[in-house]
Amino acid sequence: MPLAIVVGFLLLKVQHLGIPNPIQKDAKDLETFTPLKIPLPPAHYQQMLKCLRLPLHAVELTTFLGPLFWYRYVLLEDDDPHLQMVFGKHDSRKKTGTRGWELILSYSFKRRETTGFVKWTPTADIVECLSNLRDCVLDICHPLLIPSIIMSDLVATSDEVKQREARTSIRQLEKAISVNDDTTGFYYSKDGTIDLRTVASDLTEHHRRILHRPPKLYSQVIDALEAATDCFWAHIDPTDKTKALDRLHATLKDRFHCHRVSFITAEIAQKDAKLNLKIAGDQRKIAHASKSDSQAMKALSLLGAAFLPGTFIASIFSMSFFDFQTQAHVSSKIWIYFAFMVPLTTAVLLGWLFWDHKRRRLQHLTRSSSNNSGSDTEKAIMFEISKRA
Repeated sequence: MPLAIVVGFLLLKVQHLGIPNPIQKDAKDLETFTPLKIPLPPAHYQQMLKCLRLPLHAVELTTFLGPLFWYRYVLLEDDDPHLQMVFGKHDSRKKTGTRGWELILSYSFKRRETTGFVKWTPTADIVECLSNLRDCVLDICHPLLIPSIIMSDLVATSDEVKQREARTSIRQLEKAISVNDDTTGFYYSKDGTIDLRTVASDLTEHHRRILHRPPKLYSQVIDALEAATDCFWAHIDPTDKTKALDRLHATLKDRFHCHRVSFITAEIAQKDAKLNLKIAGDQRKIAHASKSDSQAMKALSLLGAAFLPGTFIASIFSMSFFDFQTQAHVSSKIWIYFAFMVPLTTAVLLGWLFWDHKRRRLQHLTRSSSNNSGSDTEKAIMFEISKRA
């Protein structure tokens, strides 16, 4: 039987003085993050959302793909304004289950407290974020603190670590397939032979890891986080804007701005890569078109070499192609034309073939010498680098 994934459910009632409520854990469901799937019985789930004043839109948002941050400012009954938020990622699935997570928050401007519901799996990316939340008890009065911690961990830490790991693995790949280095000790090499299938598989995996988080989607999440932060600051009571809260608010804004710059840079790099790929494709099309044009010109030149000598001889002998006179007949000396035309045409064709063969050989020698000079230069540079190291 497959092992069931242990899913933790965290029920928070967060005040600016601490986290008094306990944590509910050990709920098991392999399909907990499938669309329109709720973790509790419908009656209990509805009662929980109503009691904690969480948004009912959280059920509808279970069908989204990729990272999502949703918020709204709403005035509930008894004239209590709330800032409701949903932050999560549902489509991160593996063979044994899912790595998704979901965070539902609701901040009461009247009571100055945040209620929340968190669902995650043991392999989710936010487990450490929620464990680090207790270190920020004094700053918990800001409702965007928890999403900020999650976003900072997702963006600033894991992506950089994955980039470094991918670079290290790619260096190992380069060393393994290099003809100048010893390939023993690498699992790509067996008896001195490189397994290219394994190398291609690892390159694909590194490419997937680097592009695992699309910058455009996370840029939209950053935009929504900044808008929610501005909404909170615009509707909070001016008497509640203490110096500590003001500093925390400015820190969160600066952090979101840094994340935005990072994602914009990544998006620009991704667009540059796509543009380079498009340019390479266009260059390949141009090369094919040039090859077709050269073949067409070659065919025309061959036809010219075959027919022009005969036409030249016919013009010298003043031979007419058609004679419509009644007494027209073929001259008995027509063999003189063929005696000149056939050798001349043969000589022209042989000369053309010899010239084409010589031109191809010269081009091949030029390319070979260019490649050899490039390899010699690369070897010299690598030798100098190894001596300096």
